[in-house]
Amino acid sequence: SQEWHTESFGCWTKETEDLPAEQQESAWPELFPTAILRERKAHAIADNRYSIFAREMECKLVAAESLSFRPNWIRFFEPDSLPKGMQCVLAIDPVPPPSDKQTAKALAGKDFEALAVLGRYRGEYYVLDYRIGRGHEPNWTAAMMFELGLKWRIMRVVVETVAYQRVLKWILEKEMQRRGIYFAIKDAKSDKRGKLVRITTSLSGIASQGHLWCDARHVDFLVQFQNYGPGYKGHDDLLDAVATGISELTNPFLELGTDEYEELIPTEKFPMARACP
Repeated sequence: SQEWHTESFGCWTKETEDLPAEQQESAWPELFPTAILRERKAHAIADNRYSIFAREMECKLVAAESLSFRPNWIRFFEPDSLPKGMQCVLAIDPVPPPSDKQTAKALAGKDFEALAVLGRYRGEYYVLDYRIGRGHEPNWTAAMMFELGLKWRIMRVVVETVAYQRVLKWILEKEMQRRGIYFAIKDAKSDKRGKLVRITTSLSGIASQGHLWCDARHVDFLVQFQNYGPGYKGHDDLLDAVATGISELTNPFLELGTDEYEELIPTEKFPMARACP
């Protein structure tokens, strides 16, 4: 109705409410210090109570019926208890250069660029690390690729080679030549399905079966995961990168663990004979 004008005042400032959690600032720091708010948000997410925090503190309504994933599907790992010998890949969800209009608005509403490291071990999948950046900074992307790639000893980098992504792949290859450090870059097949279908298809199966793990401190990923569904209006760049990496690691022929495969390998030795002239 034109007779009403609605205003919403959440706990974060308008300039930072859509930024990653570590960059959000309290709108009322005298009453709710920023550090305390960030801590409360992280605890609410880890305890599967984010919908309550979002409603009471961020003035956001999250309807459970419209969500694609259940918060209790995610399992949490301790950083010092990760299994050894994981297969790791780095997935990149880049953003094209900002338009003049976006630049004039200080990148308001601009998508984030996301890099996510995903690991797989015996049918379990791990969101190991990620970086998020706003805007278009190829040098930042290259720096993060080397930082994450060397830290987690990734097998390869996965990025789509359509439109700007093709240019980014060329930039990354040139930077590898300059540094003398090389990672295999795989061209992810261009998926014609909608983003909602692609993300839910990649994550819902393994997550619903309790095979998706992340660090409880991965607040940005958990927020996107717990809020995603039809009609979702928030950022999904990190979730998209994670889905791309999971799709790269998913292989139905490798669902058996190493022990099961060893049981299938015949242990009998074949007799050998050597013919002498």
